[in-house]
Amino acid sequence: MPGAELVFAADEAVLALAGYTLPDPLPAFYTAREDRVQTQRLRYHVLQAPLESRPARAA
Repeated sequence: MPGAELVFAADEAVLALAGYTLPDPLPAFYTAREDRVQTQRLRYHVLQAPLESRPARAA
């Protein structure tokens, strides 16, 4: 049948009986970055700003 799909689902216990080990999912999410990519973490600077430098809230 054209366009038909078949999906199988098995829990970890069934896979363990067959000797299958689940691959590590982290490399898919945390890949190596190119040299030109820069990351910045600004949360520390936002949380450490003194109260005097923050704008006053309108009442």
